[in-house]
Amino acid sequence: MLFVFLFGSQDDIDVQQMITIERPSYDACDFIAEMHQFVSAAHYFTGIEGGLDSVEENLSVAVMLANSMAKKYDWDLHKIILEKVEYNKNRPDHKRENRAKLNGKRY
Repeated sequence: MLFVFLFGSQDDIDVQQMITIERPSYDACDFIAEMHQFVSAAHYFTGIEGGLDSVEENLSVAVMLANSMAKKYDWDLHKIILEKVEYNKNRPDHKRENRAKLNGKRY
């Protein structure tokens, strides 16, 4: 599924409506491009007064797309996230002493 937000003019952003378009050939690149679109839109709305609703809407669509992609490719998101958390526990750039160094990774 492809989720697309249609926007009115910049002054008329409340006119957003989500539509769904079936595309049988939707591949991983399409998913990633679509997620990027919605994360970018969310970032854009963070700088606009009253844009919080649009930030939440766009991020929720990006998460739905990630979930759809995981289902299509039979990925276990829970397992992947737990593996990433475990990996991060042992990353040198995540260790407290390395973060404290000059040019160390910051939070």
